[in-house]
Amino acid sequence: MRKLKIKNFKCFIDKEISLSNLTVLAGGNGAGKSTVIQTFLLFAQSFKSSTSLNLSNKLYLNDYYTELGNSKSLLNYDANNETIEFEFTDDNDKSINFKYKYDEEIDSNIFELLNKEEVIRNLKESNALNFVNYFEFIGADRLGPKTFHHTDKNFTELRVGKIGEYSALIFEKHKMEILPNGKNLRDNVNEVLSNIFDFVNIDTEFNKKANIAMFEIKNHPLSTEYESPVNMPYGVSYILPIIISCLVRQIDKTKIIENYQYKQEENEIIIIENPEAHLHPSAQSKLGYFLAKISNHIQIIIETHSEHIINGIRLATLEDDINNNNISINFFSSNKKSFEPNIQNIKIDQFSDLTDWPIGFFDQQEADIREIFEHRRKNRK
Repeated sequence: MRKLKIKNFKCFIDKEISLSNLTVLAGGNGAGKSTVIQTFLLFAQSFKSSTSLNLSNKLYLNDYYTELGNSKSLLNYDANNETIEFEFTDDNDKSINFKYKYDEEIDSNIFELLNKEEVIRNLKESNALNFVNYFEFIGADRLGPKTFHHTDKNFTELRVGKIGEYSALIFEKHKMEILPNGKNLRDNVNEVLSNIFDFVNIDTEFNKKANIAMFEIKNHPLSTEYESPVNMPYGVSYILPIIISCLVRQIDKTKIIENYQYKQEENEIIIIENPEAHLHPSAQSKLGYFLAKISNHIQIIIETHSEHIINGIRLATLEDDINNNNISINFFSSNKKSFEPNIQNIKIDQFSDLTDWPIGFFDQQEADIREIFEHRRKNRK
């Protein structure tokens, strides 16, 4: 997918967001980043498949991925009509436009589709909605260290869950499957973990009677036995769902999904909120590098407040692990003249420099240092 257009929804009157293999959403709190993510979440929780036979007449506003409340409250304050639109554009510049209205008298928890016949026609030409088939959202509020994980409701899925609740199950089911590099999933996950944290090894045990999966961990190279998952650092527990979700999708799906027949370009998308949570700056940078490299295979959208994630991505371009043209940074900022935020698209050039560095874009360190020096200067007088 290469573009998303949003009209009359929440803070947006009419905005287009550029998407790439790796898309970064950055900017201040309340500037509109979550609204972009919520658009994807609405479609993911409302559509079970991208085929016209399964086309939903409704967008469900309150379900597993997101809870947005009353439909009328989601219409933009300055909208000149009551139609809310979302347009997805694929790699071949083929678009699908969805037009919705709210109807509180029928159901305040839905948007009703207005142009179903047009959407069905466009679905035959565009693969922009195919992301719903193997979509993954990993939220900012992920699970910390736990003694065990329940494994219900997810045996036929590849998803680790929005809080990482199915990470242990996915890992346990597929850890011996071989990835394109010739190593199994377990070895690949541990290789990434050890690169980010110097040394971490994880494995799982499955209790059939209780139907639970349990992580176990070694976090020192001299460790001879795996330890309880409650000894797992928060940074490791927060990053595990991300790494597992990214790597498990490298496995041949015919081997892990029963009756797998999907033929079209899949356009898989993983959306990750605050991947940097609970990580040391050096680990954040290495995670940014990993996400950049893996986005050659899976489209990834991240929402981040970390300059270290950005720097890890920039380093990956210098080492040719991702083409700089396959990265898109969208900087969201408030607009004093309108309720609608500004969105500035920033590119990374061939030298890993950013094409723009607007005020407020990861410049707080410089601003703080200037203020510190100013206070020192005044105090010396």
